[in-house]
Amino acid sequence: MPRSDQEKMADEIASIRLLSGYDVDLETNAPFATHFSAEERELRAALARTIRDQMNGFSAELLALAIDPFTPSAWPDMRPARKVKFLAQGLQSTLFIEKQVIGFIRRMRASEKKPNVPIDAYVKAAEKKFKLKRSRIFAIWKAYENMIEAAGSSNK
Repeated sequence: MPRSDQEKMADEIASIRLLSGYDVDLETNAPFATHFSAEERELRAALARTIRDQMNGFSAELLALAIDPFTPSAWPDMRPARKVKFLAQGLQSTLFIEKQVIGFIRRMRASEKKPNVPIDAYVKAAEKKFKLKRSRIFAIWKAYENMIEAAGSSNK
């Protein structure tokens, strides 16, 4: 039976949590789940379902089984040949939080009624919302501006 868009979205959110440690619902990084704990098993099952939805063939099923060896395969006699162990590689990804900071500042600037409001005002608001240091927010915004500038100059 085909899965609903809502189920697919929930699995995508769980997969992001497993792979990056970012909790989409709470909009923050969360501790990685303990190896093969009940929580990690649920997250693994979500990622395996996503793989089965988006890939085809033996490699997709073998990858899904390697990630989630606890859910039996729908394929007759197919079982896990390998097992994936998720290990933390140092600090958690900051990509999602950075994207939120950028989006927050962009929305504030777009809805601003006064002309020429300095970026400092938006940074201060982002400081409060995201509980990040001012210097970190400036660095995120500057990196974003540089990326936009580079993209603009490459289109010329």
